[in-house]
Amino acid sequence: MVYRYSDVLLKKAEAILRGGNGPVGDALVLINAIRTERGASLFTSLTLDGLLDERAR
Repeated sequence: MVYRYSDVLLKKAEAILRGGNGPVGDALVLINAIRTERGASLFTSLTLDGLLDERAR
């Protein structure tokens, strides 16, 4: 099975947002790292709905 690194980061960010270890700001940093790599604009805040929308992209 092959996993994309960005999917792993998205799963980690989701775990943080759902109450896992680490501050919520860490999830935002992970998402913005992916968006920077893809040339997309950065998020200034992150909600669970926003994260799920990002995973759908």
